[in-house]
Amino acid sequence: MPDRPVANRRKDAEQAGKMMDKKFHSKIRHRNAPKCNMLWPVKRNGQLKGWLKSIKDTLLVLILAIATAGFVVPSLAVPPDSSPTNQVPAGKQRTIALLFDTLTNPFWLQSREALRAEADRRGWVALEALSNMDDSRQYQQLKAMIQRGVDGIIIMQTDNKAVIPAIQAANEAHIPIVHFNRPPAESDAYSVAVVADNRDLMRRSVLALIEKARNKSEHCKAALLVGDLGDLNAVNRRTGFEDAVAQNKDFVEVVAQIPTEWNADKAFAGLVNALQAHPDINMLVTSSDFLTPQIEQALRQAGKWKKTGEPGHVWIAGFDGDENAYRELAAGYYDVDGVQNIGYEVRLVYATLEREWQGEKPPKIILDPGLVVTQDNLKETRDNMWGYQVWLANQQTNTVTAALKAGSNARSELANVAAGFRSIFTLGTAADIFKSMLPLAILATGQLLVLLLRQIDLSMPAIMGMGAIMAASVMTRHGDGQWLSSLSGILVCLSIGALIGAFNGFCTAVIKMPSFIVTLATLMTGSGAAVWYASTVSDSVSIGGLPESFRAIGYGTWFGIPIAFVLCAAVMLAATYILSRTVIGRWIYAIGHNPTTAQISGVPVTFVTIGAFVGSGFCAALAAIIYASRMETGSPTLGKDMLLDIIGAAIIGGVSLFGGRGTVRMIILGVLFLSVLDKALQLIGLTFFIVLSVKGIAILAATYIDIIRRKRAAKA
Repeated sequence: MPDRPVANRRKDAEQAGKMMDKKFHSKIRHRNAPKCNMLWPVKRNGQLKGWLKSIKDTLLVLILAIATAGFVVPSLAVPPDSSPTNQVPAGKQRTIALLFDTLTNPFWLQSREALRAEADRRGWVALEALSNMDDSRQYQQLKAMIQRGVDGIIIMQTDNKAVIPAIQAANEAHIPIVHFNRPPAESDAYSVAVVADNRDLMRRSVLALIEKARNKSEHCKAALLVGDLGDLNAVNRRTGFEDAVAQNKDFVEVVAQIPTEWNADKAFAGLVNALQAHPDINMLVTSSDFLTPQIEQALRQAGKWKKTGEPGHVWIAGFDGDENAYRELAAGYYDVDGVQNIGYEVRLVYATLEREWQGEKPPKIILDPGLVVTQDNLKETRDNMWGYQVWLANQQTNTVTAALKAGSNARSELANVAAGFRSIFTLGTAADIFKSMLPLAILATGQLLVLLLRQIDLSMPAIMGMGAIMAASVMTRHGDGQWLSSLSGILVCLSIGALIGAFNGFCTAVIKMPSFIVTLATLMTGSGAAVWYASTVSDSVSIGGLPESFRAIGYGTWFGIPIAFVLCAAVMLAATYILSRTVIGRWIYAIGHNPTTAQISGVPVTFVTIGAFVGSGFCAALAAIIYASRMETGSPTLGKDMLLDIIGAAIIGGVSLFGGRGTVRMIILGVLFLSVLDKALQLIGLTFFIVLSVKGIAILAATYIDIIRRKRAAKA
């Protein structure tokens, strides 16, 4: 039997595709569609009426989301304290907030215990929150604590510039805020930082090490393990090391400065490489004692882990004073350690809050001079060494005391939960939920365009970080006026988003690479490139000092309407119009339902796929602009923990992971659900990891429902 003509075979395939889902094709195909402009509405009776109805429905859902986010009665609102100073009446039980960015090393764990113990000793209630090194999340946690009516805030931030809006929020609420161990960047906002004098303490420690080495060695070749230079403490410690070396150039030669970024694996690899390149290294200084296990492992591997007095001993100075440092000093492997006096710093923090409640205005920086501990004075000074206290407690710990401590912590958590419930149903909470929804809604809308095509975009956090840091760099270097600087930065950010999106789309549609792999690679490469670029143009990882006109985008208004809301509404209405009223929208749904049938039917799959990824990248860049303007800082790590929320909002709203099903209204409902959930859990006081677990369970449930729905549709 002869082959049928190509035209007939294409016609047969198209008819087969129609039979696969007649109802679907009745929606996406129209006999006049090919004659229409791609962005012009598909012609049909009542076209204008239908378009207006779609816009009206979207606006109604927006209004419903805002009203639901409020879920309040005005009488329940708790007005902020309007007094010039938040003076606590005598006899009132004080409530303070303890905001941590991380608890991944012994110093912060011991600091938390010391802060808790001091609060208990004073009879105060301490509410805690952990941001997992996410500046945006920590800002939201601080706002939640203000709504809960705390009397004072103790904060340990990640970025010294990104914390400035948090300080301003505390100032507006007339609540004292004190930084523990990490000072903020210079600004007009008022706060007090209690910190160790890192530069001088490191200088004194290294000088003590050099003095000991002079008596035994003719010359020293030194290596320094440098901390994360986005942390001002790490910068000051490096400077203190350089100050001491500058005073002893005749004796010390620095052959390696090893970047660690406070990462143990990176520190170990860097030290191993340095010892291989310079086997004659005989002096080592670390910016933090938590790297001691990696130091021991690297030196043992090189045959240099020797006690003082043994041949081949490497002169070692540590910094912090943790349990590792005490143990190695006592064993004779460490020679010197610069110790931060945690107990003294904690007492200074609480005394500062007391002074501010009494109407005083302490200086912005209060220094702890610290102490230099050596093998010679260890017994006399170890009682002030917090690592010794930890070591001693570990020697004395038994099951009973551990159980009592666990019970105390459980009671503290229950107090946190009880205190949070009263703050959930307030107008302030509703306003914060609404503000947090806007950029997330833009991100989820961009993800919708890709999910409808049976694809996924994991690169959004990298686009946000790269766009934010590049925009901040352009704005702070542009000297032609605020508005022009802001416009230049915005255009750069949006261009980066569109270009990365085009790259993702090209690799997916033309090279036929899986979008999961393409965007995952883009995420990793873009995130690393953003951090590298930030470190080359700034003395820290972030860039602050953004123009006032740019900062207005996050919280400013346009004719009384928040600018962020205008941008969000514009994106969502544009997406609604394209998906429901244009030929391109029909093509997107057709590709998501069956790419092969769509291709045979003449749909330009390559063009549509690239366009969808460009739209996704553009939305990520626009959200980055809003977040950066709110934080008043360009950060390369912006959005690093948001991927779960972006995809989760779409899935929970009802968008199918299998393509072809989803609307902007679903996105709004998903964003609303996650925003309300996140805010409520923060106010209750649950930890960051519990919040992540709850979100994960919600996403898993939504995905399961999507699978069940898909199976039922297939049977029907």
